[in-house]
Amino acid sequence: PLFITWRSFQESEVMDAVDYLEKQLPKHCDASPSTVDDVIITLKAIGNAGRMRSKGTELVKCSQGANYLNVSVVAIETIRRFSYCPDTWKSLKREVFGDFGKDPELRLQAYLALMKYPSEQTVRYVAEVLDDEINTQVGAFVSTHLKQMNDSVEPTHGKM
Repeated sequence: PLFITWRSFQESEVMDAVDYLEKQLPKHCDASPSTVDDVIITLKAIGNAGRMRSKGTELVKCSQGANYLNVSVVAIETIRRFSYCPDTWKSLKREVFGDFGKDPELRLQAYLALMKYPSEQTVRYVAEVLDDEINTQVGAFVSTHLKQMNDSVEPTHGKM
């Protein structure tokens, strides 16, 4: 069968492909109507690779600088595909999830990315934001999700 994964390639080949993909992204993921689909596909391909040569914080900037909400959301979804990086997660917490002025959909994607690697510090921060939350959609989703995680039998989330 014709099934190719990133694991089928040497690390240098993967990084060459990732370098190529990164170069295709416009500054701050600013897309035009004719390039928005290309930007989204490029971000998804980078997410599939699960890595970038530049820092993941560049994707946070991308999510904030994009002129299309769906590009911003895909930039955050791309971050969710990466391994934990303290700088990236710190940036997600403060600049996206903790910013009440951001679009609720973008904030929820940032929250889900943060919960991929939930530390006690992150959960405390989320609870602090939840105390002051002004958007009912974000508040309801986050509180329900936290409750589900707490009630989970999954060892990484809740009760054992």
